[in-house]
Amino acid sequence: MYSLLDLWQDLYNKLIPFSWTDWIELIGATAGVISVWYGRRGHILFYPIGLIYDLAFVYLCFRVSLYANMGIYLYYTGMSLYGWVYWLRSKPGEKKTPISFVPNQILNATLVACLVIAIGLYFLLEQLPQESQAPLWDALSSSFFVIGMWLMARKHVEAWYFWILGDAICLPLYAYTGLYFGAIQFLIFLVLGVQGLLHWRREALHTQSGLRNS
Repeated sequence: MYSLLDLWQDLYNKLIPFSWTDWIELIGATAGVISVWYGRRGHILFYPIGLIYDLAFVYLCFRVSLYANMGIYLYYTGMSLYGWVYWLRSKPGEKKTPISFVPNQILNATLVACLVIAIGLYFLLEQLPQESQAPLWDALSSSFFVIGMWLMARKHVEAWYFWILGDAICLPLYAYTGLYFGAIQFLIFLVLGVQGLLHWRREALHTQSGLRNS
């Protein structure tokens, strides 16, 4: 007998042909875009919404054998909790932690760290018993994201340069592995990244100007 449950199942199969993995990817990508939209404004909601994105893509990267990127999303989860707390901190007389530029000596060390991380991840991926797809690009994009997330947590403008570079690599990489919602997400991230860079740069210059005049 054809029941209402059978009718619902037929409608579901015709109107919503997505698998659970597709839904996780769609929800994660949407959360990621919303998170970065808040991030470019320096809003604290960047972190709680970003946690949804992080956990969704831990699962997705494991499924498509992007192991370095999977590790990055685990790292994001921890750094999101750290950044959430750090952004809520403020110095006496300040409403919030200000956006600032990285001091030159720290930036130089950061660039060296990025290179070391990329090389280390590449050789690690080459040694895995289960072959990683595109290990070079997986490692390189992951190194950019490691540094970008740390600088973001510290509210430094230069974070956006690393995000933009990582996004530019992941857009074709995710399309290649069949994560099309993820690829579209990285295209949107590129646009938001440029906007975030310009906005944070203005904020940092304004802060510097205020400090000189005080």
